[in-house]
Amino acid sequence: MTETRSSGRWWRFAAIVLAALLLAGTAAWFALVRLYPPARLAALLGAEVQAATGRELRIAGALSIRLLPRIAVVAEDVRLGNADWGSQPEMVRLERAAFEVALRPLLQGRIGILQVQVQGAQLLLESDGQGRLNWQFTPPAAQRPPPSPAGHTADTVVLERLLATDTRISLRDGGSGRTHGVAIAALDLRAQGDRDQLTATLDPGGVAWQVQARIGHLLDLTRGDGDWPFTLRASAPGAELAAEGHVGTGARAGQGRADVRLQVDDTAPLLPLAPALARLPLPLRLQASVEGRREALRVDALRLSLAGQAITGQLVLRGGGDPPGLSGSLHADELDLGRLPTATAAAAGHPATVERDQPLFGDEPLPFADLASLPAADLAVRIDSLVWPGLPPLTGLSGQLATAPGRLAIDRLAVAVLGGQVSGQFEAQLPAAGSAARGTPGAPSTRLRVDAHGLSIDALKASTAVLQRLKGGRADLEADLRLSGSTPRSLAASASGGLLLQLGGATLSGTAAALERNPLATLLDALLPRRAADGDITIGCAVLRLPLTQGVARIDRSIALETGQLAISASGQLDLREQTVALAFHPQVKKGLGLSPANLAQLVTLQGPLLAPDVAIDPKGTAREAVTVGAAVATGGLTLLAGRLRDAPADGQACRTALGGSAEATKRR
Repeated sequence: MTETRSSGRWWRFAAIVLAALLLAGTAAWFALVRLYPPARLAALLGAEVQAATGRELRIAGALSIRLLPRIAVVAEDVRLGNADWGSQPEMVRLERAAFEVALRPLLQGRIGILQVQVQGAQLLLESDGQGRLNWQFTPPAAQRPPPSPAGHTADTVVLERLLATDTRISLRDGGSGRTHGVAIAALDLRAQGDRDQLTATLDPGGVAWQVQARIGHLLDLTRGDGDWPFTLRASAPGAELAAEGHVGTGARAGQGRADVRLQVDDTAPLLPLAPALARLPLPLRLQASVEGRREALRVDALRLSLAGQAITGQLVLRGGGDPPGLSGSLHADELDLGRLPTATAAAAGHPATVERDQPLFGDEPLPFADLASLPAADLAVRIDSLVWPGLPPLTGLSGQLATAPGRLAIDRLAVAVLGGQVSGQFEAQLPAAGSAARGTPGAPSTRLRVDAHGLSIDALKASTAVLQRLKGGRADLEADLRLSGSTPRSLAASASGGLLLQLGGATLSGTAAALERNPLATLLDALLPRRAADGDITIGCAVLRLPLTQGVARIDRSIALETGQLAISASGQLDLREQTVALAFHPQVKKGLGLSPANLAQLVTLQGPLLAPDVAIDPKGTAREAVTVGAAVATGGLTLLAGRLRDAPADGQACRTALGGSAEATKRR
């Protein structure tokens, strides 16, 4: 009985205490609401944010107080002002936010924020193109509260936790005006000692990225107190990014340094960020040290691997342009483009040989249109060994690659190939904007310069059937051409400039066993002495000089060949517009060798389409008058050139004449 009465007293006591607590809580709630109506809470909250960021915080929607589980200010349609130079008036817009506040600062007339829960946030991060960033806050000096020993403002914003859902971040480059967006499905930021722990799910466009990071306190970004550290890992199916470093705050905003590592086995997670990455050969591995400054981003110790092909170097990306400028140097010990899927597919899409009934230069468009999307870049490139499908091996390749929207240029190109050295320049450029409206041609323009010396004929003939009858010897090639157009046919038809090919020290194999359909072999069979048909002939020099004007080369003895017994000259016309050739060849016996001219053809013509010209010997109607090459070709009287050719000097002069009378005609290696 006594125990029952005692138990009842305890229950009554507990009920009285509970009622008192409820009454006190209700009284406290009414007192708090009376002391801090929503308008005053909004003003206090705005003042604290203004002191921390220098930006106006405006609550355009409803505002209320929540007591449990903590005292919280619940606001709708919250807006934080942007920098005065920003593209939009607000940097942050929140559909709904709950700010949990500390009690003691509140009783002292201030807001101390402990936790924030955000729904439907829209965040604009942008630069002005001149180094300023809108997340670089500048609070008024008179409003900055003194920091506590722990580095946080005493009793003000501690931010134990930040929860966000349905967030959209827009990244805008003020230099180019381009904007990229990232959706954050969920974000959880918790304070853990001297760092914050961040977990988030990002969706840049259909593929979810999981982010885990340990970062400096979020509010330190607004206080400008030293560097802000971070260690980050982001992963998606087939891709992973890791970075560790720091970024500057306050006056150092926009500066920082990080060690970055990227692995990509599937480009799908990257396509929403950059669709051009779809053509990247995989797997991709990248390591680099990145240092950011306001005016530039520097990448050192770069090591990039594409489909097992390693490239190293350093890069500098300068902002403020449209697009930004990229400079630096890249090096590869060995690069085999045949191992890259894009190169293999491209090579597979083109026939290895051209059929005889097809034109030499076709109408398939070349990728000039891609020039419009090129970034501005200036890169020094060096590749010790390069394998390019369809080309002989290249070694010691170096050059300066310069690109800009609508322009591609390669300067100071040097490479060892075919046992010789090649140097040159290349430039391709789209027409200037508005050129069509001004009545100027709208075709892309190309400039090509080549200077090749000491090329092995034995190595060169492996890639062309025309030279199969030659062995040994060396070749030199010089070319300086200007072209316009976007197809092989239009480029050839517009070619203007000069091309010079010289051969020396080669041996022409016996012709009797040669049954192949080869215009060069057939031509030589017709020109050379009959008794040489079964023997080898040493070529002292051979010259092919083509002065091109709008795709047409008018040849006045600028094609020549000399052996120990003969000198052969040619005149006529090479027409790349019509893809035809019309040449007259005349062999002459060198004096003192006892060779009878009766053993020679008096005149041989090579005439017809470039791929399959016909060879004719001693055409009827040969005349001896010397006439101009232009008149002979224009009237179709190719045989009228015979007299001019017969009058040419024979002893050691054919090659010199072909070179334009220069003493270089007889200077051989």
